[in-house]
Amino acid sequence: DQLVVQCFSISPSAKRSGSQKLNKFRMSSTNQFTIEGKKIGGPLTPISNSVLVKVKGKISETSGGVVLLEKSVERPTHGTVVAIGPGRKHLETGIEMPLACKVGDQVLYGKHDGTSLLYNGEDHQFVKDTNIKFVYEGNNMSVDTIKMIGDQILVEVEKEAEQTKSGLILSSGNDETGKKPTTGKVVAVGPGRFTSKGETLPVGIKVGDFIKFRDFSGSELQMEVGSKVMYRVMKEEDVLAKW
Repeated sequence: DQLVVQCFSISPSAKRSGSQKLNKFRMSSTNQFTIEGKKIGGPLTPISNSVLVKVKGKISETSGGVVLLEKSVERPTHGTVVAIGPGRKHLETGIEMPLACKVGDQVLYGKHDGTSLLYNGEDHQFVKDTNIKFVYEGNNMSVDTIKMIGDQILVEVEKEAEQTKSGLILSSGNDETGKKPTTGKVVAVGPGRFTSKGETLPVGIKVGDFIKFRDFSGSELQMEVGSKVMYRVMKEEDVLAKW
């Protein structure tokens, strides 16, 4: 048997065309990513439990109707998760703690949490997964569309001093002291935080419980424009008692 090898010559114009296409591909794959207007060699890859969120802009009143109050101790904001890290490892056991969110999720987090940056010409925020208050589906935030993260809980705050459904009389906010109501009904609860062994430690509070929580704890928000119903997102550690 004979091996026949055929050689073909490439015209100069074809070489130039192929070279231009290759260079164009290389440029698009390396120069389409920027930080603060400066080109970088590729997309950002979060480390540990860092989460990169594309910010949805000012949300003093969102398209979904959520009003986030400027007087809150933390002023939350929201956006879409565009990249996540692999999860953090416990310092003592080395066990990896999985993230509670994924790329594409809509999330609410504290505005003063994390680090803001201009990525690819748009506002983004690096936050830790522990800074995320909750994940929600679609464009509208409501009690029915949100999923709490970790040991976060959502509380419907009682409006004023009155006898509660459970019969306990508690005082409300005082304009002179600046205090706001610190009692309410739990309407959503996260699955719990991770232990050093990577197991989930359930929250000791359930939906329907009434609670007393610390002054100025968590983040205050409204679910609907014009609604008088106020909510607070807080951690389990902010709760002082339940009934």
